[in-house]
Amino acid sequence: MEKITEQEKQKAIEEFYAQQEKQYKKGKIIVSTITLLNIIVAIASAFNNFNLLTLIIEISLSIALFCGVRWVRYFFAIEGVLNAVIILYVLMNATVNIPVYYIIIAVIYMIYYVIRSIILFVSKSVSEFLYIQENG
Repeated sequence: MEKITEQEKQKAIEEFYAQQEKQYKKGKIIVSTITLLNIIVAIASAFNNFNLLTLIIEISLSIALFCGVRWVRYFFAIEGVLNAVIILYVLMNATVNIPVYYIIIAVIYMIYYVIRSIILFVSKSVSEFLYIQENG
């Protein structure tokens, strides 16, 4: 059996912590971006159809996501999938001519929702960041 020296142990521990720090930073960037985009979309939606309660809830949930509230992660991931499906359904079943710029905006939203959902469901960096945010 091969014995591990103290130096090798220490180096392995340092590499582990460096990897964890890298994951944390990447997760922080991803979650910060999602949080910021959610807030921007909520404010932009408020200009179109103002509802103070909806605006407060969207901003509060976005902040909760950044703070590491685990269920909010899954809420946003599932909401994104549902929103993408609804947008696709509306575009596919529209009985009137939809202006091209509405279609472009809808497709951009749909792409954003799908990407956000995938990232929130599978990203190890997001998991690491949210775990540290939640548990300190």
